[in-house]
Amino acid sequence: MRKLSFVLLVCFLAVSMFSGCSLLQKLGIGDSENDEIFPVSSVYISEAEAGKFTDKVPVHLYFANQDNTKLRKLIRYIPIAEAKKSVDNLASAIAKELIKGPDKNSGLIATIPDGTELRAPVTVKEGIATVDFSKHFVDKHPGGKDAEQMTIFSVVNTLTELKEIQKVQFKVGGKDRKDFKGSFQLDAAFPRTPSLISDDPPIKETMNEEVQDTLKNKGSEQEDTKDGKKDGEKDGTSEESSEKKGSSEDTYIEILE
Repeated sequence: MRKLSFVLLVCFLAVSMFSGCSLLQKLGIGDSENDEIFPVSSVYISEAEAGKFTDKVPVHLYFANQDNTKLRKLIRYIPIAEAKKSVDNLASAIAKELIKGPDKNSGLIATIPDGTELRAPVTVKEGIATVDFSKHFVDKHPGGKDAEQMTIFSVVNTLTELKEIQKVQFKVGGKDRKDFKGSFQLDAAFPRTPSLISDDPPIKETMNEEVQDTLKNKGSEQEDTKDGKKDGEKDGTSEESSEKKGSSEDTYIEILE
């Protein structure tokens, strides 16, 4: 009896040794994929959420907080097709999103005056992005040191989120301008200024109606596919698809580098 118990114990330990690795991996421990170091320019979202934005990429925009003393990061999604074209195109798309202002429910304040337009695509050369705004950028701005600072560095800190950009040069109406509204010079390139960024966590913007409609349509298609299974098809899925469906792993969507 003792010999039988000893044999059973040895068998159990052997099985445990060979299966332990896969078991740990299923628990998320010791998985080499989980140990990978991801880029700092990535946004962490769940696998299910990532599936909703397969044609979009997250970008970071900076708007003023309620008391207009700090810049706070807001995450917005833009079409990945636009982002892939070139760094100039990506910078231009980001600048246009900044002009649109923050989501109404974000609690943040727009930093660029209404009516302002991007006169020409943003150009990036030797680490300096040149942004050409229409005259509304200055003419409709309220002025004042704090407001000017928030406007300038909301643009600067937003564009320098891209690794290709270290400084931002402003143009207004297609021309260089000596000063903004009296408190800041505009005739020199501005470097990123992290000290103006709030320590508060980033705000993930709510989806707009267009994205919501897209998701509803995708959901309807999935339901139709599910209900339209062929007669005689097993209710259960294959072992491979079952593992994918039951996976709780998360996905990273990178900002283009």
